[in-house]
Amino acid sequence: MAMVVASTPGGNSSRSSRDVHIDWINWVVRRRILGPVDQGHLVPKKEVPQVEKNGSKYGRTEYGKQNAVPPHQYEEMKTDVEVGYRHFDTASYYGSEGTLGGALKEAFQSGHIKREEVFVTTKLWDDKHDDPLATITKSLKNLQLEYVDLYLLHWHVRLRKGHTLPPKEEDFLPLDIKSTWQGMEKCFELGLTKAIGVSNFSCKKIEDLLKHAKIPTAANQVEMHPMWQQKKLREYCSKMKIQVCAFSPLGAPNTPWGSNMVMDSPVIKEIAQKHGKSIAQVVLRWEIEQGVCVIPKSYNKGRIIENFQVFD
Repeated sequence: MAMVVASTPGGNSSRSSRDVHIDWINWVVRRRILGPVDQGHLVPKKEVPQVEKNGSKYGRTEYGKQNAVPPHQYEEMKTDVEVGYRHFDTASYYGSEGTLGGALKEAFQSGHIKREEVFVTTKLWDDKHDDPLATITKSLKNLQLEYVDLYLLHWHVRLRKGHTLPPKEEDFLPLDIKSTWQGMEKCFELGLTKAIGVSNFSCKKIEDLLKHAKIPTAANQVEMHPMWQQKKLREYCSKMKIQVCAFSPLGAPNTPWGSNMVMDSPVIKEIAQKHGKSIAQVVLRWEIEQGVCVIPKSYNKGRIIENFQVFD
């Protein structure tokens, strides 16, 4: 089935910025298949399966890199573009904005892709709540872009400058979500981002945010996989027209914070063998069919290609 392509949101001067904001993000997820690169979403130039959601059809995948990126991974990011990924999710905290920016600049200059063909996400870190505008300005300089497509509030916490990780009790500061979100809205109003959203927010935290928001959150990026399906949160976000993006979609195996339960699942292994696919491909395809953006993470060229081959 071919992906539905909606027209660009029209300009009606009487409409509120909230309505324009919702229309824009809805147009994006219809027009693009969100796929990987720095924590990223990209756009495959091919027909893809569709998922019915809120009366509209969507197709999307996303692959992401969530850690600081060493210089040698510049080539892996170039591979992402060549494979067909078009949505790239990074963050100031990852230390990877500059590497991603360089890879994208080279791709633009070579004529391989155009800026309007990619979707770039970055995030506001926990010790920058006092000035989202200055922070996104620095991110844009690192990325060598005039705007990002989505700017996320990384966590629902505020930390002092110079904090440690993991943070100590004295590193935490009172969070004024209203003030922080007003700063995020300013970034949107100035055209530095096409949409604003959150990451790691529960239903209750989103409810609290929406009480103060002139512009609603367009997306919520959270951990999600077959062993942690986030059903309640996904139902809530669907009701509120908030796009869910799944990081650690394979359960973050072989990491201190993750688990091998997904990749070691005998049920998923049996399904993969039946269909001649890898365990990762089965899991990513299942997540796409739940209507979420998916953010797998890999710097291995073979797996970068494999993660993209989930549409057949």
